[in-house]
This record gives sequence, C-alpha cells and structure tokens, in this order.
Amino acid sequence: MLVMFKSFNLSYCFYIGIFLFLSYIRFYGLTLDSVTWDEATYMIAGRYITEGLIPYKDFLELKPPLTFFIYSIPSFIDQNSFIIFRIFGYLFLFLTAIILFRILIKNQNHKISFYLVLLFVSIMNYHFWLCNTTELISLPFLLLSYIFYKDKKFFSSGLMISFATLIRINFSVLVLALVSEIIFRIYKKNYNIKDLIRFGIGGLLPLLLFIIYFFMNDAILDFKISNFDIFIAYSGENTFYEGFYNFFKAIFKLNYFYYYVFLPFTFLIIISFFENNKINTLLSIYIFSISISIIVSGHSYSHHFIQLIPFLIIYLSTKNFSNSNFLLSSKKIILYLSIFISFTISTVDNINLIIKNKNISEYHLYNRVINLIKDQDRPITLLALDYPIIDWKLNPKRITKIIHTPSIFRNTTDKRLLPYIENNIFERNYIDSLFELRPDIIICSVRICEEDRKNYKSEKIKKLISNYKEIYREKDVSRWEYTQTGTIIVYKLDSY
Repeated sequence: MLVMFKSFNLSYCFYIGIFLFLSYIRFYGLTLDSVTWDEATYMIAGRYITEGLIPYKDFLELKPPLTFFIYSIPSFIDQNSFIIFRIFGYLFLFLTAIILFRILIKNQNHKISFYLVLLFVSIMNYHFWLCNTTELISLPFLLLSYIFYKDKKFFSSGLMISFATLIRINFSVLVLALVSEIIFRIYKKNYNIKDLIRFGIGGLLPLLLFIIYFFMNDAILDFKISNFDIFIAYSGENTFYEGFYNFFKAIFKLNYFYYYVFLPFTFLIIISFFENNKINTLLSIYIFSISISIIVSGHSYSHHFIQLIPFLIIYLSTKNFSNSNFLLSSKKIILYLSIFISFTISTVDNINLIIKNKNISEYHLYNRVINLIKDQDRPITLLALDYPIIDWKLNPKRITKIIHTPSIFRNTTDKRLLPYIENNIFERNYIDSLFELRPDIIICSVRICEEDRKNYKSEKIKKLISNYKEIYREKDVSRWEYTQTGTIIVYKLDSY
C-alpha cells in the first residue's frame, strides 16, 4: 500500500510538471488567432450546434460529426471567447500528455518517461500546430484505444477507436487493421470470437447513436454523403504515388524549415531504429495504419502528422536510454537538447510579450478588423475567402451553407459537391451562383485574391472583387506552413 501511495505521489508530481511546462511554452499561442482556416470553421460549427442546427443539413463542413459536438463545448461556456476555445484545445493536449505518460512508464522509468512527454509537448509547439485541430482532439481517444486493446479490453478499445474515427474518418484504415489482427489471432487461437464481437459492439455503438440522431432529424442522406462519399472523393484527388511523394516531402520540409524542432526528433527515431529490440506488433499496426491513411488522403498537410507523433514517442520509449555507450548517451543529449530549445524559444516569446505589455486581445487580428467593418445600423453580409476567424467573431448573416468558405472557390470543390448535386441537395451551378452574390464585405488575402493560383478559380475571384474597393490591408498577420506569411485584404462593396 505504501509503495502504491508513493508511486501515486510521484506520478502526481510529474503531472504537475507536465502541466507547468505545457502552460509555459504554449502561452504565446493565445496571441495567435489566425493560424489555420480549420480552427475558425470548428468554432463556427460549435456555435451552430449550441443554436440547435443540424450538421450537414443546416450547415456543411466535411468532418465527422463528433468533431462539431466536441467543439460545441467551449461555445456552451462562451461562444464569443477565442481564449476559452484555444485553452479547450490545450486541455486536450494536456490530457493526451497524461495518457501518454501512463503508457510510457510501462516501458521506461518515470524520469525518462517524463522527458519523453516533454519532448512530445515541445514538438506540438510547432507554430502551425498551436491551433485546435481534429488531429489534436482525437489523440486521447486514439491512445486509450491502444491501452485498452493492449489490455484485451476489446469493448472499450472499440468504443475509443470509434470516437476517434467519428472525429477523423481516416482512422477507418486503423479499424480495418485491428479487425484483421483480431481475426488473425482468432485463427491462431490467441483470441476468440467473443473478442471480435466485443470490439465490434464497442465500435458500432457511437456510430449507431449518430445514425439515429441524423435519421430523427431527417439528415441521414446528408450524413452519409458528407462522411463516406466525400471521403472517397477527397482520397481520389491524388494517386497513391502522389500521396506517397507528398508524405515524404512534408517530412522533409518539417525537418528543413524547422530543423530545431523536428531534426533532433528525426535523429532519435533513426538512431533507435538501428537498435536490436523489435517494435511490438500492436504499436507497428498503429504507426503503419495511420501512415497509410495519411498517404491515401494524398495531401499530407503537416498537421496530419500530429496523429503519428505520440506513437513515435511510444516507439522511442521501447528503446534503450542508458549511458552504456556513446550512441545511447547521445540519445539522452538529443532528448534534453530538444526540450531546452523549445523552452528557450518560448522564453524569448514570453519575454517579448512582457516587454510589449499589451492585453492578449490586442494581438488578435479579428479585433482590428471588426471595428473597421461592423455596422451598428444593420447586420452586414460577409464572405471570408481567407481569415474565417473574422466570420466567426462577427457572426454575420449566413449567405452560404458551406462554412469552410475559403475552400469554396477551389477547383476541387466542384467535384466534392457532386454527390450532393446528384442527390438534389445542391443545384448543379451552386458554386457559380456564389460568384453572383454581392456580400457587403469580402475578407481575402494576397494569395487568394491577387495571386494566380492554379488550384483556385482565380479569374472568377478577380471578377467578383472588381465590384469592391479595398478598405484595409495588413502584412504578415499570419504564418502558413513552413515559410509563407499572409497579408489580409478587406474589400467593401462599392454600393455599401
């Protein structure tokens, strides 16, 4: 009993250390309100859930339904608070870190496990991963599914992997791999048919509840198209070869442009790979299946790799961190150095915040723009072709069912909408009709409204804004993946 109590107290101290480290290095992220389009879209969707709207039927965003309900939680607290929404994501990161720590201490001592978790948090502090994503909120469920499966608690594992898949549909590849593994184990007489049934019931239960929900709200067809037909269309936009190429190109870019974050981690993986002890089967299934699902998606955006990071950390924990030779000692040095670099960068950022002595809200782009465009006499209409955080904050009258508005005029959007058109949910010329709209305000950027980009309907966009006058422009308001920075442009309708 005394040993268990001491172990609990020791773990509790490490939890506090993780919390303090995460809070310190993540604090600067509260000032960045325009990191990605996706985060603002989830904020809008979360607000709509609190207002009683039905996903896919009343508003359209191509993510599985649990995403919207999870992101509605901060909206129930305060639907206008960016800080609450961002901290909500930090809590998911902290929960992930704690679960990861519980996994790691099965492979390493508490000290090394603690430092490996700090490494995970440090990697997650990459600027493009500071925002809330579906990858982030799926991690606790994904790691719990791993724990339960390893402990042969198949119902609980199925339940957790179902929650993860109802946040990110690409985990269906992992589900198929786990089902295949159970069937193989049944054949080898390691498992029995009841294990497969338990896993299946746990996995299907949340899906069944959502099917009932959408059926009762007359949105079952919308649900089916948005989660299955569109997933197939999305995955078919690139060949497997292109997906494979994009996967490794993204890894190269992360290591090249942000070498101080990712290169040490990559070295750790490579050094550990040459050690003799083999990776366990379950861990290899998770790493391989998630990697394949990213490749199959074809795009390999950097935030897709968030799904892999904790499992690569687990992989590192299965390796030797002793000081028995130079190679093993170098692993510890790299581990400590990675954490120190992240801590140092965050210290510089935090010191700059103290020196500037500004309220956090003063850093937010939406506050500077809202005061410029808000009309006290009547509600305005707005189309955000970039920086949808403005759309979320202003909460204008909706002019389109699609809430991920920056993607509306992409060339691929027409193809993605085909299943809706074929089922009479959208008219065939729906996207073209949006070009005829005359919203009071258009929020855009240099890269979408001025540059000729091959993946956008650039000529039509330029024709649309020809009826508008530019009223605001600000450079370097956001950083995109790798090296690009963004310039916001605000247009007002000439007759407004």
